[in-house]
Amino acid sequence: MLNCKQATALISQRQEQRLPSFTHWGLRMHLMMCHNCRRFARQINLLQRALSGLTSRLTSAEESDRDGPTMPTEMRQRIRNHLPNGS
Repeated sequence: MLNCKQATALISQRQEQRLPSFTHWGLRMHLMMCHNCRRFARQINLLQRALSGLTSRLTSAEESDRDGPTMPTEMRQRIRNHLPNGS
């Protein structure tokens, strides 16, 4: 039977790799009985999802920066209106 220290280590490990079947079921059994480790597992999953979302936002921001900075249409029009030839 796993203790909480072993269980939290496995919870973290399973974020990065698939656990062997016997270990997976041992962890499941522990999580069924331990409220604190279930809470830890939920928090780790929440952090994982938050970081995944942040990573995708950063990636899309970097991609848009590669295309050049974007300027709102209204601002572009105001600048055009102040140009001498209005183009």
